[in-house]
Amino acid sequence: MCSKSVEDCVACLKDTVEILQNVGFCINMDKSVLVPTKRIEYLGNIIDSEAMTVTLPARRVKKIVESCSSLASRNKAKIREVARVVGMLVAAIPAVELGKLHYRILEKAKIVALKVGKGNFDKFMTISKEMKMELSWWISEVGTQVRKIIRTAPSVEVFTDASDLGWGGCVLKHSTNGKWTTEESCLHINARELKAILFTLQSFAYLLKGCHVKVMCDNTTAIAYVNEMGGTKSLECNSICIDIWNWCISNDIWITCAHIPGKKNVLADEASRNFNDRHEWKLNPKIFKELCVVFGTPSIDLFASRLNKQIDCFCSWRPDPEAKHVDAFTLNWASFDLIYLFPPFSLITRCLQKMREERPKGWMVVPMWTSQPWMGPLLQMLIKAPRLITQKTKVLRHPSSAEEHPIMTHTQLMACLLSGNNLEGEVYRQKVQRLSWHRGDQVQCGNIDHTLKDGHHFVIDGISIPLLRL
Repeated sequence: MCSKSVEDCVACLKDTVEILQNVGFCINMDKSVLVPTKRIEYLGNIIDSEAMTVTLPARRVKKIVESCSSLASRNKAKIREVARVVGMLVAAIPAVELGKLHYRILEKAKIVALKVGKGNFDKFMTISKEMKMELSWWISEVGTQVRKIIRTAPSVEVFTDASDLGWGGCVLKHSTNGKWTTEESCLHINARELKAILFTLQSFAYLLKGCHVKVMCDNTTAIAYVNEMGGTKSLECNSICIDIWNWCISNDIWITCAHIPGKKNVLADEASRNFNDRHEWKLNPKIFKELCVVFGTPSIDLFASRLNKQIDCFCSWRPDPEAKHVDAFTLNWASFDLIYLFPPFSLITRCLQKMREERPKGWMVVPMWTSQPWMGPLLQMLIKAPRLITQKTKVLRHPSSAEEHPIMTHTQLMACLLSGNNLEGEVYRQKVQRLSWHRGDQVQCGNIDHTLKDGHHFVIDGISIPLLRL
């Protein structure tokens, strides 16, 4: 019974009891609560009508912790014992907000063991590491879990879709997409749809934090897995679903999944099939590591995506599920200790201009195009001898297809350690001048020449800059 005041509730209760008794019902006074309260235990759960929450009483928490601890301490147990613990956890879910995320591996293992044991609950089964991890969660978290009775309506809608080529997602007027890795492209379509949901949410984290998000998807299996916080039919889908919810929890996001017919999911569908990935080339990771030894390990990769990143901290040109930042030109490059730049070749000039303005330190990979107008400013910023990448094959490839960049058939790349601080460049050139000039030598002419007398050299302001082979 529910009422606005204690007095009204007492009156309603009295009338209800009288009516029930008058028609022949017997009221069990021992099991009845006839005093109005805002906090009551009902069917083994504590309901708080003021906070609008459901929690477990202390005795149930203690029982769950003891049972899970006992099972987790063993490597084998009877199927019956595992089933008893699973049943206990499932019964607690109405009061444990995230309980559904942390029992599916136990349940699946029990089902498999029963099949192997031909339905004999007294057969023994192995308690795996993954099962123990789920039990560990209940041991540490069940006492702090609270389930909300009412949630606010979703405030943001997200549209997602997956195709054989990649994934796409839209939020408000923003959209993003990406191709699958080789491993992801082999996943079942249901798993890829769940990946599309995860990647879209991660890509637009800056818009979704603190919100109740409604995810619109045209795959009913993915919808069921998200809304039920997992499932036992596919451990692969269950694992991705756990990743989705764990990420949402860490970003204060609650999600509800709803169905949208495929014909109406136009924008997300288009995004999952059409890609502008002509700049998604990746330098061979082995070459990158060699350059890190020479120039130092960067703190950020300024022009990357989740497919071609060289380090975990990277900046993408559009929303990306793993990017720490979006649009390198909106950042202050000087705020990073050492930056790594491998920009589209058309942006090299703009990158050098930004380095001059903000004076960061970093290394850049560029093609050996000595006649380009950006070559002069680049050489002026050198603070260490550049390295020529002499490897002939597998230097620059597309991460999703392993296709070799066509430019590598007729050009080479070089890596340069640069500083936007003019003084550092001058100090380096003076150092090179002292090491390379000998008594009686004639000063080399020209401002920017490329010589091949004793190997590769650049000549800038009369100073010979060696280009060393990597």
